Amino acid sequence: MRRTGAVVVSRLADYLFDLRYGTDTVQTVEVDELDVNGGRRSQAQRYQPTGSLPFTRLMKLYRFPKDAVLVDFGAGKGRVLLMGMLYGFRKVIGVEFSAELCRVARANIERLRARGFGLESAAEVVHQDAGQYAFSGEESIFYFFHPFDDALLGRILDNIHASLGRAPRPAWIVYYLPVHAGALEARIPGFRLLGAHLLSGYECKVYGTGPVDRRPGL
Repeated sequence: MRRTGAVVVSRLADYLFDLRYGTDTVQTVEVDELDVNGGRRSQAQRYQPTGSLPFTRLMKLYRFPKDAVLVDFGAGKGRVLLMGMLYGFRKVIGVEFSAELCRVARANIERLRARGFGLESAAEVVHQDAGQYAFSGEESIFYFFHPFDDALLGRILDNIHASLGRAPRPAWIVYYLPVHAGALEARIPGFRLLGAHLLSGYECKVYGTGPVDRRPGL
């Protein structure tokens, strides 16, 4: 009952988020509604945004460096990108394989900026299969909200590992609703579990290779 209540409160906060910023992020989209082909569709999960309340709590807890570059795999309508801009990250990148959702995410970013928010953060939406995303070497926070099956997740993790080998840097992985946590932990040498949390009814795990200014509690 407590977890159900937390989910309800989080959903209400998300409607208020869209109302405040003039964005379109709260409505879920099922996989069979996405404009993608059958092969890629089979590896995807439905679009469901990360709640604004749990993301805010997570940022307050870990206080990630503001000069970090966050990349959200399976960015959907861009809720995480918008919240990353509000947090003040130097740059946010969304990787999304649905052209329709990419258009919505870009429109949401423009709406946020039009209201005077997130102006100091660079933002990019990449229409691409997440497993083919080419890392530039600047990405340092890798965000997942259970977007894929374990096979595609594993391919992305291998690419992250290769990128960090080419350009060593502190890095963190945020895994919200960590259905394939076991597969993730087996493929990220050098990362350690920084914390596991229950945020608005959903589990979230955070891994890192570098230090983070973490507050106690939560």
